[in-house]
Amino acid sequence: VHPMVTFFLSRAPNPVESLAVMPVIYGLTFVFRAVGLSYQEIAISLLGENPANFPKVKNFAIALGIATSGCLTLIALTPLNRIWFEVVSGLTPALASFAVLPLQLMALFPALTVLVCFQRSVLIVTRLTRPISIATALEALAIFGLLLITVRYLTLPGAVAASISYVCGRFLAVVMLQRPTLVQMRKNFITYRKTKEQ
Repeated sequence: VHPMVTFFLSRAPNPVESLAVMPVIYGLTFVFRAVGLSYQEIAISLLGENPANFPKVKNFAIALGIATSGCLTLIALTPLNRIWFEVVSGLTPALASFAVLPLQLMALFPALTVLVCFQRSVLIVTRLTRPISIATALEALAIFGLLLITVRYLTLPGAVAASISYVCGRFLAVVMLQRPTLVQMRKNFITYRKTKEQ
């Protein structure tokens, strides 16, 4: 996906600015998304070890998604973004201003990452992995399609187009995994909990 995004950034309006700020934006979002990616391994371990862990794993995912996206939103919507862009990353004030909107658009990305990792964990533990492959492929296709449309026909700046594409692609993956995840949750975790309570 990243080489494809770079290809489109170089052909979009404001290519130099977009190519300069996008790695900085992506790096900042990765700080918060990395927590969600790590969570997937823990969720797989805990759910595989004991289905009774499901409520704790689910509740922690909700709290983690709110915390990670909340922190990124706080940075994106306050002068903290200037500190990150200008002081930490060394961007010029003009590039820092250019980067604010794409960062704001990416604010939901960490929460979506936690959610998709939770869904994948449930599916991996229940050995239903085909939907994960399909959702991942559709996410990549959606990013490609949205970049093509936004860059070619809407003439959005590349960084804005990339941010929209990343978030919408991840949202599509979440939507694609929702039904199989709910089915597996009911079958393997919610039913198990009810049986234990009885």
